[in-house]
Amino acid sequence: ATGAGIAFHPNADGTTTPQQDRLAFVASNNGTIEAVDIAYYDFVRGALATKFNLYGPLRASLPFPGDAPTVLFKLFGLSPKGLVVVDVTAADLIAGP
Repeated sequence: ATGAGIAFHPNADGTTTPQQDRLAFVASNNGTIEAVDIAYYDFVRGALATKFNLYGPLRASLPFPGDAPTVLFKLFGLSPKGLVVVDVTAADLIAGP
């Protein structure tokens, strides 16, 4: 019910974006980040658990050169314990409509 930040996939560019990039991420104060399809706002494409609650804005980036090939993109957020980096893989998401 209480949001802590939102970020769009780095390649998201509206509802006509290809399905794999058509995502927004919403952090909640219950230790989760939900992946939402931006073309179908009520369609949750996955939930990522964090060890601590996040606050403030989220940031998203494409994988870094040294990341594993399974990493699709990265999410960054702040917790009371410091920076949280989430490597998102295909296994973390479900296909959209």
